[in-house]
Amino acid sequence: MEYEIIKSIKQLEKYRDSYDQFIASSADNEYQYYAYGYLASLADFLQRNTQICIILVFRDGRLSAVAPFHIRKRHYIYLSNRYLQLLGAGTHPLASKYGAIIYAQNIDRAAVDKVIFNSLYSDKMPGWDEIQLDNLKSDSATVPLSRYFNYSQSAITSCYRTPTNYTENDFLYAFFKRKSRYKLTRAKKALYNDYKKVEFIKSLTFDNDTFESIARIHSQRQKYKCENSEFKDYYSLFDDKFDRNSLLKLTQWLAEHNRLSLYLLKADDNIIAFLYCIDFNRISNAILMAFDVNYQEYSPSKLLALYAIEACNKDKSCEQIDFLEDNNLFKQQFCPVEIKRSSFHAINNASIASRLKWFYIKNLKRLRS
Repeated sequence: MEYEIIKSIKQLEKYRDSYDQFIASSADNEYQYYAYGYLASLADFLQRNTQICIILVFRDGRLSAVAPFHIRKRHYIYLSNRYLQLLGAGTHPLASKYGAIIYAQNIDRAAVDKVIFNSLYSDKMPGWDEIQLDNLKSDSATVPLSRYFNYSQSAITSCYRTPTNYTENDFLYAFFKRKSRYKLTRAKKALYNDYKKVEFIKSLTFDNDTFESIARIHSQRQKYKCENSEFKDYYSLFDDKFDRNSLLKLTQWLAEHNRLSLYLLKADDNIIAFLYCIDFNRISNAILMAFDVNYQEYSPSKLLALYAIEACNKDKSCEQIDFLEDNNLFKQQFCPVEIKRSSFHAINNASIASRLKWFYIKNLKRLRS
């Protein structure tokens, strides 16, 4: 087996056809985020603060595995460490929430892992101090590369999915208590009573006016949460010109390839809530949602989520809506399917910076105890 380390999305272009064929045939629905078009539309974002290092493994000249990594710098006290992560990992809304090493079918995975492990220490590989892989499937036979490292593994995140084989009314009675059902029903009636025109819309296309409207709503909502919550790290990618342009490029590409579902709630022709979804292989991934805080008495996000479930049920466009990770009340109410995820954390013992960091942490804990 041979390998090549790709250090930019542009370098990946020469393998575009074989790469996309491999992703389509080998990756399950969660890893379709690694399709070339998706990565190319987000190239500026992905390469802004990280070093891309996608490892392509070939057997007899054919692509047999993809290890989509990047290296991100992090600061801990006075130490700066370089983390090897799955491409797109992070808390940014544009980041992929799931990831894995992708193998060809019927391939010897142990042999592939050995090639990848050797490539991590080759002269072609950028320097790194630690490996941190998050949101891995907990039911996987093995954690990628785990046999080669002293590592820690634990289920630390929950991701939430909603089946779409329900009407709005059936879903309410299946998963909501009587009091919650009453509140939502009353909110919907009040919305129709207070406004002349109320519309629930599912859009598969893109236009600039809608994009500007959801940008305003998301920015406003995140500022509101910062001002009214004990957590002050809420942010909107629409407030950053660079990130805003990245999302704009992504939205255009998704719409062109029939992978965008944009759910809108309008009152008198004004968008008051939105749900932004990326569709891959019968699963719709909700990466962004927000509502206009001036309409919060109507529970617009909940009403829109109920509409999205029923809309998918009617047009049979997807089997599940994936609301991704984050353990909040909204997702607990709307997502009866909870999926546990594992993390994989290992140290590069050849890295002095990493060894100093863990020596520091170990002694700091001892002093505090």
